[in-house]
Amino acid sequence: MSSKNKNLPSPGLSSSTDSNPGPTRPVPVRAVRQSYNSNYSDKPLPNPSPERPGTSGTEAELEAQLRRMAEELEHAKRAKRLYRARKATATARANRHEAKAHFGQSFQHFGLGVKMSWAVFSGIPVYLREKHKLRGEEDKGYDMTLDRTQSVVERSRSILLDRGPSKKGKLTLMDKGPRESREEGLPPVGESKGR
Repeated sequence: MSSKNKNLPSPGLSSSTDSNPGPTRPVPVRAVRQSYNSNYSDKPLPNPSPERPGTSGTEAELEAQLRRMAEELEHAKRAKRLYRARKATATARANRHEAKAHFGQSFQHFGLGVKMSWAVFSGIPVYLREKHKLRGEEDKGYDMTLDRTQSVVERSRSILLDRGPSKKGKLTLMDKGPRESREEGLPPVGESKGR
């Protein structure tokens, strides 16, 4: 052995110097390690870094993080409910204003409709009188056209009579005037039965 290591015990050998000069027996390595660890057990362990906590700190951090996330989720749900409620309230308010405007217009239009209906009902007699008057003018117009057709028929009759009577000796429909054919229930010449 070197002179530096004279004072250090060798592993496996006992370091005690007994007064008993007998043979020294070797000390087991386990005993040396235990004595080494017992000398340093009073020294505190180093603190783990804040970036990476120990395993027990990791579990606590995960639980704290889970709690924070649950609180944030509840906060987000509450904010979402409030947003939807505000949005539904705004929509309902807008619908109420629009319905109010439509009802106002509908009452106004209903009032105008009633007034116009009353005007129509009160105007029915005037309308019927005017229609009757127009029918009278149509009859006068019919009489005027009748007079014209009579003159045409008379002229044609005179032309036919100048030629002579028809084969049977009777007047044909063309020979009769409009008034004569009307008396017999036949339509006048040049007019349809529907009139």
